Amino acid sequence: MPKLTVKLLAVAVATWMACAAYTAWWNPEIHFYTQLSRRQDEWSQKMDREYGHKVVVFGGSSCMFSINGEQMLEKYGIPTVNRGLGAGVGVTVMTLHALKDLREGDTLIVSVEPGLLTEPFAIPDEGVQLSFSTGHFDWAYRAQLGLPGHPVLPAILALRPGSFHAFTLVGKLIHGRPLYAYTIAGTSRSGLVSTPYRPHGTQWPGHGPYLSEDARQLLGALRDWCAQRKVRVAYSLPWAFAETEQVEECKRKNQDILLQIANFIPVLKDAQWGVQPQADLYADSTMHLTAEGSRLRTDELGQAVKQWDVWSAEELQLIVDRRSEDKPTMRQSASVPIHSAN
Repeated sequence: MPKLTVKLLAVAVATWMACAAYTAWWNPEIHFYTQLSRRQDEWSQKMDREYGHKVVVFGGSSCMFSINGEQMLEKYGIPTVNRGLGAGVGVTVMTLHALKDLREGDTLIVSVEPGLLTEPFAIPDEGVQLSFSTGHFDWAYRAQLGLPGHPVLPAILALRPGSFHAFTLVGKLIHGRPLYAYTIAGTSRSGLVSTPYRPHGTQWPGHGPYLSEDARQLLGALRDWCAQRKVRVAYSLPWAFAETEQVEECKRKNQDILLQIANFIPVLKDAQWGVQPQADLYADSTMHLTAEGSRLRTDELGQAVKQWDVWSAEELQLIVDRRSEDKPTMRQSASVPIHSAN
C-alpha cells in the first residue's frame, strides 16, 4: 500500500478517535446527559435496594422538568425515577434508556410528548453519541422493539461533532456564554432538572392528528415487553402551555391522540387533559415547568399512579363521540378502531 495512502488512513482514524473522545468526555450537551443518566442510575439503584420496586417515568425534556421523585416518595410512598432525556436523542434511545433496569413488579409510565409520537422516528446523531457515551452503543445500531437501528458505519461516523455544533461552541466561547443551557448542579437526586425562569414563547407545542406508524409499533412492543416481564405500564400526557382561548381546542386534540394511545396501553387520567394555561408555571419553554409547576404536575401524577386511575380506549371513545355529537364532521377524524389494552 502506498505510504501516502497509509498516512491518510492513519490521519483519518486518529481524527475519528479524537472526535469520539470529544463526544464521550467533552461535548457539553452529551456530557450533561451522560451525567444525568448516571444520577438517574444511582437513584434507581437506591429505590431497588430500599423498596424492591419502583416507578420509572420517561419522555423528552418535558419529563426532565416535571416529575420530582423525592416528592413522589415522600408524599405518596411511591419510589419513582425520572428517566427523562432531551428529545434530541430520539424516542428509540430514550425508551431503551428507560427500560434498562426495569424488573418484575415495577411500573413504567410513558410520558413521551405527543409531538414526538406523531412523527416518524429516527436515531439522531445525539442519540448515537449518548448511547456510546453511556456504554450502550447497541441502542443505536441494533434493531429493538420492532424499530430499525442505525446502520453500523453511519453510527460510527455519527460520533464526530457536526459543523453546527462546532460553530455554536466557538461562538459561545467567544462571547463568554455557558457551553450548555443546563447543568447537573441544577438536577435533583431523582433526576428532576430545573432552570431559572427566562422569557419564552406562548405557542402551544401541538402535535399531528395521528400516531406515526413507528409510534404504533413502539407502543405495541412496549405493551408486550411489559406483559412478558410483569411490569405495569401506562401513558401519562405531559403538560403544555396554551393561551386561554386555545385551551378547549388543545384539549380536544389531546383527547383524540390519547384515544389512539389507549388502543395499546392504558392512559392515566388528567383532569386538565395535558393543558396548563398558567404561563408562570413554565421556566424557559412551553413544556419546561418551574419548581411550582413541577410540584403540581408531580401531585397530579402521584395521585393517578397511587389510585391507578386510567382511561380505557372504550371510555375515551365515548368522550370523543359525545363531543362529536355537537360537531358531526369531527367524528370521522377522531374515531379510531378499538383494540384491547393491557
